[in-house]
Amino acid sequence: MKEDVEQLLINERPDAEFVGSLSAGQTFRVRRLSPSGKYAFGFAYGGANKTGWVLTSGLSTVRTGSAATWPPANSGCGENGPTMDSDRPTVGLASEELGLRDTGRVHVSLRGNQTAATAVTIAQIGGRRVGGTASGTYTCITPAAGVVSLPLNDYGRRLVRRHGELKVTLAFRLVNGSAVTNTVRRVGVVRPVR
Repeated sequence: MKEDVEQLLINERPDAEFVGSLSAGQTFRVRRLSPSGKYAFGFAYGGANKTGWVLTSGLSTVRTGSAATWPPANSGCGENGPTMDSDRPTVGLASEELGLRDTGRVHVSLRGNQTAATAVTIAQIGGRRVGGTASGTYTCITPAAGVVSLPLNDYGRRLVRRHGELKVTLAFRLVNGSAVTNTVRRVGVVRPVR
């Protein structure tokens, strides 16, 4: 695969002949990375409008979609590292009740199907972000039940104080050790812990 400063070449497979290109400033939405991290698979917008593989080193010449905020595959999660598997990681809530502590953090009981890193967004029903992991950060999930503590922003805490609870959607952007990704959405209710 050849990399050009002015354009990013799109390939059907890593190291294959190119089937299209993106110019600087066009968008490529990353869906997953190769195990080595050298290539990214995703959808190329603009004139290409197709899925394919690109060199990750060339992503700086184009805009990447929101999937660029995925945690790293080599996250260090778990005692033996993240799960190496071709199956998509997933996560469930042990309870839809999410306890808001005096610290302003929400305790969420989770259980995953594998050890994986996850970036989490907590949003008010209707879309406005009210908390979750900070940009560029992540937390870990494992097959054993566990609790993660996620910050709720000022706006979210005010809504809980005003209404006594807040219905939210949690979006989990998961990645395992094989760089297989998945986005999972769950619904919960934030209530103060008394």
